[in-house]
Amino acid sequence: MVPTSDCVHIERIPPESPEGLAVGKDLLATHHDLSQLKNPQLLEIRSIDLLGDFVLFQAIVEGFEPAIFVLQKTADGYQHIGSWGGQASSASEIRSALASELPQIPLELLACMEPAEWFLHSSR
Repeated sequence: MVPTSDCVHIERIPPESPEGLAVGKDLLATHHDLSQLKNPQLLEIRSIDLLGDFVLFQAIVEGFEPAIFVLQKTADGYQHIGSWGGQASSASEIRSALASELPQIPLELLACMEPAEWFLHSSR
């Protein structure tokens, strides 16, 4: 885990804020599988972390497993560029998978991400 003081450049966007709502709307519109649904719904948004042009959006979308959605800001809004879903034994396993799949994501953004409990195997 990275100490909070090392994450000062990460912007935590409140899900209910105008920007948070815009990111969610753009996710539903630009994610290929979600945009095919008649009326996709975000059931729960755990976090929205922004660094530069990149967003990590942890959420549950109706009919899909919880996921960490990666979006990139463009002139037309936020575009979905990749996702990670499933379970892992540690946060670093998730960070490594995302870094491998999407090497353009700033490493600081990944290092500061705190995955929701949905993604981690219970150690009990």
